[in-house]
Amino acid sequence: MDAETIPGVRPSRRWAWIALATALLLAAVVVYEVLTSRLPGRVFEGPPPPAGEAERALAAALARDVRTLATQIGERNEQRYPALLEAREHVEGRLRGAGLSPRREGYDLRGRRFDQVVADLAGVRGRPDLLIGAHYDSARGSPGGNDDASGVAVLLALAERLARRAPDASIRFVAFVNEEPPHFGRPTMGSRVFARRAAARGELPRAVIVLDSVGYFSDRAGSQRFATFWQELAFGDRGDFLAFVANQASEALLRDAIGGFRRVARIRSEGAVMNARSLGAAWSDHASFWAHGVPAILVTDTAAFRDPHYHQPTDDGRQIDFVALARVTRGLEAAIRARLERPVESGIGNARAP
Repeated sequence: MDAETIPGVRPSRRWAWIALATALLLAAVVVYEVLTSRLPGRVFEGPPPPAGEAERALAAALARDVRTLATQIGERNEQRYPALLEAREHVEGRLRGAGLSPRREGYDLRGRRFDQVVADLAGVRGRPDLLIGAHYDSARGSPGGNDDASGVAVLLALAERLARRAPDASIRFVAFVNEEPPHFGRPTMGSRVFARRAAARGELPRAVIVLDSVGYFSDRAGSQRFATFWQELAFGDRGDFLAFVANQASEALLRDAIGGFRRVARIRSEGAVMNARSLGAAWSDHASFWAHGVPAILVTDTAAFRDPHYHQPTDDGRQIDFVALARVTRGLEAAIRARLERPVESGIGNARAP
């Protein structure tokens, strides 16, 4: 539109409005480039294709783990301590069934023992190249179906699949305890305890992928919210994507992970490099490793920014799209296998923690 024809605006101000609009547009482009960091690979677009037989089988296995944790066991935290122990035993049993040898790394709190469940592939020698983690506790008052039984289910599926076909890989699987309030962000948070002890032993991983709330997807307009206008401008208002979140020190890890994911994943994926103080950027166990300078990314469906059942009694897993969760699992497996094909000095393992 010509500046002279903009109704209701005096000619002396029309160019100022056009300049402002142009500046905002340029700013939006810059913000989009910063958020996405020119990530590799092609974003999956279009309606999801029908599930194949292998995807359906994987979806059924993921659903069994989620339902065991969220429905059979239910709310699991310090207030529901017997259920927390039952969840721990389920994770241990599943890892044993995958051919691994899980162990407990625990700490005492108010007269009770709280355990991380740890299992290594055979290639781990002290300090792993990669740690994959998820938390098995749930928020108070919630059975934690998506937050975070979905992440634990993917963790167990990855352990099973990688143990079968990558026995010498330097990968450590950890099911963290006490991620949820009142421990979140405090010294009693399970992953904080784990990271402190690993640092003291010189066994901090070279890279970390944390899975937290990875099963809720919606293509409905307005189903996705963000902390800022610029994020919404960059990624849209539909909750149909898996998010990869990094801080600046973890950008190389983000690029490698999402690039490998996009090679096979039949689900939309987006990535962002964010300041740790940005709302939501540090809302899980990955931030415990950021504090030690370890490259770490959060893989999530954005949780509270999308899932209406987040931290509610209704988070029983029924809102999870298990075919999408199977596609998340296969995409992450591809990303990890791409890393295994390269020497540790490159890609996911390229950064060195102090």
